[in-house]
Amino acid sequence: MTLDAKGLACPAAAAAFGFRPLPAQLANGKGLVGFGIVTEEDSGRAMFEGMSKLPEGSLRLLALSPLRLAPRLPDVVVVEGPAESLMWLLLADLNVARGARRRSDTAVLQATCVDATVIPHLEKRLNYSLGCYGCREATSEGAFGRTRVRSVKPPSSTCTLMWTRLAKQAGVTEAEIAEAILVSRLMKMATVNDTAADALAWLEENRK
Repeated sequence: MTLDAKGLACPAAAAAFGFRPLPAQLANGKGLVGFGIVTEEDSGRAMFEGMSKLPEGSLRLLALSPLRLAPRLPDVVVVEGPAESLMWLLLADLNVARGARRRSDTAVLQATCVDATVIPHLEKRLNYSLGCYGCREATSEGAFGRTRVRSVKPPSSTCTLMWTRLAKQAGVTEAEIAEAILVSRLMKMATVNDTAADALAWLEENRK
């Protein structure tokens, strides 16, 4: 499915993806006061001033697809699920980062468009969110029943490196890992050059 400026109804999301400017009533904070999200206009204005966004006009359309049906390697993967399941995914990312603390960047607003898509795309890192006013209103999810969105970026490099580490821990040889990466890249087009390079570089750095 593709989504362009005409098909995206949410004005805040449209601004985040660079489709069109943010309406004045949102930019000045009055709109968020009206929605009951904040109590002061200054708070609403600050939320949008700090919003990560793509340059206006830099994106023509969005291509959306379930991961298993994606015709090509996606730029961002959004994962939704119970908090415990996502905790293990976060722990895997922490291991790839050699124990560096993971951080979440959110304004409790625009959880899907900004928190789960724009931030990971621009900053090339994982970000996670408990959701926001919009996605909670649009679904039957309770306030803290599920962690609404969670994104991994870049999916190719991060996921392949996670698999490489797990395979190594399971006793798979370096030759077998390298062969699996190359076969996947050539036969399934599931990885690209920089992905294989990251995983192979990690193997070289950790050679015993």
